Amino acid sequence: MFEEHTELSEVQVPHCLQLNSDVETVTLHTFTDASADAYGAATYVRYKYKGGTVSSSPVASKTGVALLSATSIPRLKLMGPVLGLRLALSIAKVLKIDQNLLAFWSDSMNVLWWIQIPSHSFRPLIANRIG
Repeated sequence: MFEEHTELSEVQVPHCLQLNSDVETVTLHTFTDASADAYGAATYVRYKYKGGTVSSSPVASKTGVALLSATSIPRLKLMGPVLGLRLALSIAKVLKIDQNLLAFWSDSMNVLWWIQIPSHSFRPLIANRIG
């Protein structure tokens, strides 16, 4: 089977997140999502080099399983960003990346609206996650 993919031997995967001297900025990008069964987050590091080129590498991901009691999809979609925030903060601490250089991505308009409104406007579950 591998004989059919001759260019596979040319693929190189870096195994180190160490910076070289050509790096201009480093940012962390965390993507979150949820379904009826689970929620999760994946974090990537993005390097912008002095020459203008950009590269990115996956760093870590985490998942959680939905509770057995009926939980709505929007609430589960809020659990993903909570997990993603914790993941990104721990990675930023280890890689010594400033918290201002963290970016978070979600496809849920509910989540994006919820985080813009003061948390005291919501029921406890949502308010605690937003807080």
